[in-house]
Amino acid sequence: MDDIEQTTVIDPAQVGRMASSRTDGRSTTMYGRHRKTPKRTPKSHPVRPVEPFMADLMTVFAALWLAGMLAAVWLMPMSAPAPWAREAVSAVCVAAAVLSTVPAWTYLARYGRERRHGL
Repeated sequence: MDDIEQTTVIDPAQVGRMASSRTDGRSTTMYGRHRKTPKRTPKSHPVRPVEPFMADLMTVFAALWLAGMLAAVWLMPMSAPAPWAREAVSAVCVAAAVLSTVPAWTYLARYGRERRHGL
């Protein structure tokens, strides 16, 4: 009686279920541990695009820069032989401030057009 081999019968219905999932639907790892699900999922907040207010922000920055530059130019002592220098430097500062916002406003116009037409 000692030389009788014992065999184990495996149910074919349980073979596919052993390492992949359980009867209650919980998935398991290869070692039988259950995967933890998060207790609460994070709320998804709508993402607001930055384009609509970027041109306004750029304009405010250019206006503050222009105010600072004009104050610095007009409060800076200048020599008497060049009385036109203040006006010339002021004109250059104004042109730089206006032209610096043109790319932002151009992009905003293109963004608005593409958003309206759905491109």
